[in-house]
This record gives sequence, C-alpha cells and structure tokens, in this order.
Amino acid sequence: MDAAGWAGAHVAGNSPGGWLALELAARGRARSVTAVAPAGLWESGTAADDVRRKFRSFCRVAPAMRFAAHPAVPDMARRALLRWFAHRPSNVSPQLAAVTIEAPAHCRCFDSVANDSDTTAVDAMRRVEVPANVLFCGRDRVIPPARYGRRIVAKMPAIASKTLPWVGRVPMLEAPVLIAGEIREFVDSAYGRTVRSA
Repeated sequence: MDAAGWAGAHVAGNSPGGWLALELAARGRARSVTAVAPAGLWESGTAADDVRRKFRSFCRVAPAMRFAAHPAVPDMARRALLRWFAHRPSNVSPQLAAVTIEAPAHCRCFDSVANDSDTTAVDAMRRVEVPANVLFCGRDRVIPPARYGRRIVAKMPAIASKTLPWVGRVPMLEAPVLIAGEIREFVDSAYGRTVRSA
C-alpha cells in the first residue's frame, strides 16, 4: 500500500485474509473492512486447537489430490475434499477445485499464527474504528459460526455482521457474485454512495 501511495483502502478478505483485513483496519490502513469467515475469532486455546487439527488433517490428505483437475480423478473424490471449502462443490470448476485443494499444503504461516495464544482476530476487531462487517458462512465446516464467531461479534455493536446461509468456508468459490455484491453493498451503505469497482 505504501509503494502504491495508498494511505488506506476498502479492504476485504476471507479466512486468514479476513483476519488480515481486520489487522489492517486496526492499524488505520482501511477505510472499511469486510471480513468473510475470518480466522482467529476464538477466545480459547481449545477452539484454536480444533481449527488446527482440521487444517492439519486436510493437509495430510490434499497432496494425494494434487492433480484434482485431471479427468481421471473421480468427481466424487474431488467433491468430498472440496466440501471443506464449499457447501455446493458441484458449483466449482475442476480447475478451481484443484487449486483450492492444493493451496493449504503451501501455507507456511498457519502454525505460528494458531500457536500464538496471545493474538486473535478478536483483539484486532476491538481496535477497529472504521465501518466493519463480518460475513459468516452458514455451512462453514471448518469454523462453524454458531460455535465461534457469532457470539463474539454479537458483543461488539459497532461491528456489523450477517450470516449467508447456503455457502461454505470459502464462499467466493461457489457464489462469487453474491460475495462481491455483499462487499459493494456494505461499502455503499457505510459511505452513503456508490463505490466505483476496480
């Protein structure tokens, strides 16, 4: 952002990106923030351990699906793994599914973030002073909103929130138009005008 000469921007992110978006807002670098199913919305080590266990389990299985876009890979196997990310895997192309399935195996920061019990997205959220919205995914199998985030956000009246009932952990995979519309609508309502798309 500094290199581009941007003091701030409307920021949106999903999962760890949602946490990063909240951190940018907490540091005064966001004009607004939309956190889609953000990671880090936990207040106990038990919750973090649960997420870490799921992540590691998936990373052990994912390498076997490295060529998930190949026609020889059974559609049923690809969809079974993709259910971690999408409620309706059939809406996701085989090519996008393959990239999504393989991506977690390349994540180098998850353990250090999850093991840092002193830092959570909740801490960042408490310091946000710009319009902020959390979009929960009703069919999230990794961090179910009913178990973690919704309760926390409900205690922060300055933070808007909404549950999208029929999408999974990475809703852009199965409903990109819906997510883009939610972000645009929130920014427009927060600033009382239409924000030009990039």
